[in-house]
Amino acid sequence: PDDQAWDDVASLSAWHPVALSWPLLESARRIYERHALSWWDAMIVAAALESDCGILYTEDLSSNTRFGDLRIINPFEVS
Repeated sequence: PDDQAWDDVASLSAWHPVALSWPLLESARRIYERHALSWWDAMIVAAALESDCGILYTEDLSSNTRFGDLRIINPFEVS
């Protein structure tokens, strides 16, 4: 139901998601061009950097790739 879906989405605000902004788009574009990532992956990396994340878990990027202080971990790669 709509109300339950909205409650689920609203509960995610506790994670303090990064708002879409022009600086975020500019950062994503630099990452997209410099690292040849997909636009979506570049946006995720840019948002993680803006949030001061230390680790980003994703199956779309290779483990131990670094973007500044951000370390990528692919939970499905065997070490």
